[in-house]
Amino acid sequence: MRAKYINENLIGKRLKELRDEKSLTLVELQNEVGYSHSIISRWERGIYIPNVFAVIALSDFFGVSTDFILCKTDFA
Repeated sequence: MRAKYINENLIGKRLKELRDEKSLTLVELQNEVGYSHSIISRWERGIYIPNVFAVIALSDFFGVSTDFILCKTDFA
């Protein structure tokens, strides 16, 4: 059984919210974190799940904890 945050695409929704808060396009985020805009889009849509290195890069860029991105907490 897959975890709730995977089944409901909570990670992807969280990433989209973070990107929208900074008014970034997929290409702009790509340039900041080093992952292609197409893979970021797939994360946001729940097609793929970011690996640990991507989660760390994203948390560093957005200034939030990895737990926040992984939906383990509601606090940045």
